[in-house]
Amino acid sequence: MIDKAATKKATGIKHEECTVCGAKRSENTVIAKLSDSGSTGNTGSGNNNTDKLGKDDSTKSPPDR
Repeated sequence: MIDKAATKKATGIKHEECTVCGAKRSENTVIAKLSDSGSTGNTGSGNNNTDKLGKDDSTKSPPDR
């Protein structure tokens, strides 16, 4: 979670939080100031890979019976 977003003039602060119990760790982790391009290279969007298990069943052999 981002506690304080980074700007071009100031660093930000973030931490990790368990979605089940709410426990926090890595509190007060510094987020670097934004560069002139306005991006730190980490958008927080996660992995954009759309591959899913079982996505392409057409290449699999049918099960032996």
